[in-house]
Amino acid sequence: MNIAYKTMNMELTAEIQAYAEEKLEAVARSLARISSEHLACEATFSKEGHHTTGDVYRADFTVFAGAERTHAVGHGISITAAMDEAKDELTRRVRENKRVHVRLLRKGGAAVKRLLRMG
Repeated sequence: MNIAYKTMNMELTAEIQAYAEEKLEAVARSLARISSEHLACEATFSKEGHHTTGDVYRADFTVFAGAERTHAVGHGISITAAMDEAKDELTRRVRENKRVHVRLLRKGGAAVKRLLRMG
């Protein structure tokens, strides 16, 4: 999987990059039906100040799997917490899309079978 990193108001350290790769590999396992050559990801990290609770971090993950695009955002008091939230949301959305595809495939197969029986 190709990962492009962007940062705003913070620096990208090797620890942050390694943690993001670990989280995105977990998402890539959910996309096993698509080869890794067709997977790309954009990871954007930012630190938003001026909140009453202090600094709030934001992590945006966008996964391009073939022609599909899935996006998730996470907020947290640390960048790792924001990445965890974004990864959970991204995994949920990927699984939801997979269920939709399977359901449509089954409905289409049932329709073809019905037509063949009527023949």
